[in-house]
Parts: sequence; C-alpha cells; structure tokens
Amino acid sequence: MARKTKAQLMAERDALRNAQIAESRAGYPARLMAALERLNKLGGDVRVRNGMFDTTLNNEGFILALEYDGVSDEVLYDLEYTLDREEEQAVEAERKAMLRRAALNKLSEEEREVLGI
Repeated sequence: MARKTKAQLMAERDALRNAQIAESRAGYPARLMAALERLNKLGGDVRVRNGMFDTTLNNEGFILALEYDGVSDEVLYDLEYTLDREEEQAVEAERKAMLRRAALNKLSEEEREVLGI
C-alpha cells in the first residue's frame, strides 16, 4: 500500500472540512429557528436589529445572523448549550416542587399546624 503524499492528505482534510461546513450551513436555519422557539418558551427576549437576531436569556446576550456564517454558528452552539442548561434547571426545579408537594400531602393536620403550614 502506497503512502499518501502531503498534498493528498491536505486535499482530503480540506474536502472533509468543506463537507462539514456544507452540513453546518444546510442545518443552520432549522437549528436557529428551533433555538429561538426554545428561547421564547423559556421567557427569553428576541429582537431583530439590522438583520440580526439580538437575543437575551438571564442577562446573557447572543447575536445571530439569519444566514449562516462561522461566527453565528459558534454563537448558536453557545445559545443551544445555554438553553439546554436552563431547561435542565427547570426540570430539576419542577421535580423538587413535586417532591415537596408529595411530602406536604403526607403530613397530618396536627403536623401541619405545628409546622405552621
């Protein structure tokens, strides 16, 4: 088996990178709209300024372009990570609230009076 030349290796690497960029470019609009929808459900703020989406969630700002570019793709990844984290925290808060309600329902009337509930 013949070894590949440096030029062949670089060409393969460039082709792989171009394929990854094309895949990211194709999926960007759907990911952007899904992220904006999730942001809206979590009570985030979305404004359109100068053709860009200016979003805020818990004092964290993200500025995204409608069309794919490398910077907006990275910012979108950051936004998606932040949304994942916020959704996980909301689920955990709901789980704790359900546990609290279940525990309070188990208390007798006398125990509730003693606890002042």
